[in-house]
Amino acid sequence: MHASHGGARRGGASSLPSSLSSAAANQVQLLTDLLQFHAATYMDNNIVGIPQALQKSSRPAKVSVRG
Repeated sequence: MHASHGGARRGGASSLPSSLSSAAANQVQLLTDLLQFHAATYMDNNIVGIPQALQKSSRPAKVSVRG
């Protein structure tokens, strides 16, 4: 997921501490992408180009954010 939605900023490799190995940096990047997916689909589960978050029953998760 590389789409910027909702003002999410994405830091480059230079924003990670230099003490991280490349494997650890890759894992941090994967978890960052996963967190961005969950935050984006929590707010709007119908974003074009991003798969819908699904429940265990394979139904789309309902979004109930109240403003």
